[in-house]
Amino acid sequence: MCHGCFEVDRIVFWTHAYNAEDTIGRAMESILSQTHGNFVYYCLDNGSTDKTGEIINAYAEKDARIVSLREQINTRNVIRKYLPRFLAGDDDGYFAILDADDEYAPDFLEKMLRFVTENSLDIAVCGTEYMEPREARPDAPERTIIFENEGFAACFPIYCKYITRMWGILYTLKLLPYANFGTFEEMGLTTDEVPGYRELTTAQDASSPRLYDCVYTLRAFRRAKRAGLLAESLHKYYVNSPTQLSVQYSPNYFWWVNFVQKRAREFLIDYGPLSGENEKFLSIRYLIWLKYILPRIQNADVALEVRMNDVFGIFTDEKVNALFSLNWKTVGIYSDKAEILREPLDWALEQKPGNLECFHAAQALIELLRAKLDKVKEEP
Repeated sequence: MCHGCFEVDRIVFWTHAYNAEDTIGRAMESILSQTHGNFVYYCLDNGSTDKTGEIINAYAEKDARIVSLREQINTRNVIRKYLPRFLAGDDDGYFAILDADDEYAPDFLEKMLRFVTENSLDIAVCGTEYMEPREARPDAPERTIIFENEGFAACFPIYCKYITRMWGILYTLKLLPYANFGTFEEMGLTTDEVPGYRELTTAQDASSPRLYDCVYTLRAFRRAKRAGLLAESLHKYYVNSPTQLSVQYSPNYFWWVNFVQKRAREFLIDYGPLSGENEKFLSIRYLIWLKYILPRIQNADVALEVRMNDVFGIFTDEKVNALFSLNWKTVGIYSDKAEILREPLDWALEQKPGNLECFHAAQALIELLRAKLDKVKEEP
C-alpha cells in the first residue's frame, strides 16, 4: 500500500539480466514490493543461457506492470535500444535502474519521489547498503544536500562516490537522451586515448568489466539544473555476486580508470576553473581507483606474466608518476605512499615465474617498485 503516493504520469524501472537465475527473483520482488506501486517495469533477458528468461516471464504473467523483453545475444549497452520505448514520446516522468543481483528498499520509490518533487529536482541519489558475505555495510551520505549551478562543482567531493553507478538514482526521463548509453566517441573518447585501449577477444568482451556507468551518470548530471543527495541507504548491493562483472579481469582496467578520471575533470571544468579542493579530491579519487584495480589484477585468473606487465604499466604511467611525485601530506592525501608500493612489491616477490619471460617481467617490476620505495624514504 502506498503511504503518501504522488501524482506522476510515468515511472519506469529497468533491469537487464544475463545468467542471473539465482538473483533475478530477488531483484524483481524488490521492485514489485514498492510502497509506491504505480510504475512500469522493463525486465530484459540479455541472451541468458540459464533460466533467467523463464523466471522473468513467470513474473510478467502474474503482474501486468512487468514488460518482459528478450535479446538473443548478450549485448553491451543494450539499454540504448529501448530508450525510445521508455520515453514513448513523453519525457514527463522518472526512471530508475536496478541490477539483476541487487535490490531496492520497499520505500525507495516513495521516498525518492517525495524528495525530487518537494525540491524540484531533475535527479536524485541515495546511499547504498553493501551486502558483504559476513556483514551488511551501510554507506549513506552524512547529510541531505540540494545543489544547482556552481554547486555541482562545489559539492562534487560529497556526492561523487554515489554517482559512479547507474543504480540508486532517480532520473527525470528528460535526462535519459543526454546520458545516451552510447559509444566511446559519444562519451568523449578522443583519438589520443585510443592507443592505450586493448582490443578484446569475444570471450573477454563478454566478461570484462567496463566503467561506462561512471560516464553515463556524469552526462546526466551535467544536463541537470538541480540535483539532490538523500541521506538514506535505500539500495542493496550484493558484493561478489556470481553475476557481477566487477569481479572479473579486464585487460583495460587501467585504461578505464584514466578515461573516467578525464571525464570527471572535464565535467568540473564545465563549471569553471578547478578549485584546490577539487584538484585534491581528484588526486585522492585517482588513488582510490588504483587501490581498487591493483588487487583485482594481481588476483586475476590470467597468466602471471600478463598480471606482472599490467602492474608494471601502471607504475610507469606518467599520470601515476605525477601522483606519486606529490608530497601527499601537503596535498592532503592521508594514505601511506610506501605501503601502497610495498603491497604489489610483496606480491611480486612471492610469485614463482614459470618461464624466462615471466621471470624477466617479475624482475623488472621488483626493481621498479624498489626504486620508487627508495625515493619515498628520501622524502621529508
